Amino acid sequence: MSFLDTLRSGIALARTLTDSLQTTVTQEVSAGQDLRGKQIYPTIVSQKAIVEMRQRAIKTSNGESVIARASILFLDPAVVVNYTDRLTLPNGYSGPILEIEGFMDPGTQKPMLTQVYLG
Repeated sequence: MSFLDTLRSGIALARTLTDSLQTTVTQEVSAGQDLRGKQIYPTIVSQKAIVEMRQRAIKTSNGESVIARASILFLDPAVVVNYTDRLTLPNGYSGPILEIEGFMDPGTQKPMLTQVYLG
């Protein structure tokens, strides 16, 4: 078994073991913009994730320092989040997606897990 297989198995195990800590996050998947430039969200999906409510400074991909109010950890490799999507927490909070991080699986070219910071 390779290290990559061990990592995949470990993330799957973590997803199972943390099931009671996970909550449901609503993901509105963007399909682009209408003629006025407003985002269109035709697809709404419920995703399980570990949510941490904590204010902390993060540096975005463009180097800007901003305050994140929530961290969302998706342990399901099938979950794909884009900056244009909209995420809503069970308490109704929804902020801009500030940063998306994830360890890429070289076999699938998708993240094994995804960490999202909301402003």
